[in-house]
Amino acid sequence: MRETKVESFNFESIGVPPKEDTFKLSFFNAYNEESKSYFVVKFDISLESKEGFSLSLSYVAYFEGDSDLDDDFKKSHFPKVNAPAIAYPFLRSFISTLVVNSGYGAVILPTINFQALSEESIEDE
Repeated sequence: MRETKVESFNFESIGVPPKEDTFKLSFFNAYNEESKSYFVVKFDISLESKEGFSLSLSYVAYFEGDSDLDDDFKKSHFPKVNAPAIAYPFLRSFISTLVVNSGYGAVILPTINFQALSEESIEDE
């Protein structure tokens, strides 16, 4: 992984917090035709917390290979399973730190089994 960046971010205090945290996560890969040796994993997250805030953000992890990424690589497990699994802990840490530094109680995002998600998406197809 080369770097991570927050693309968009929204954090608000909510008047009536939910009884339980509501967490939604989606992610996908993107490739650049101009620079064929790198790709990104983009995460979109929304969270409504019983701590009294809502948060939504787009978070991007940049990965770079030693050579151009061919179709075999793009179809492999690395961009769909391994790369998100590598980047997600950085996203979890960012959110945990941000929430605590904003004056709210600690919120730790759930762990995600990206292998199981990949297998589910294959079954859905």
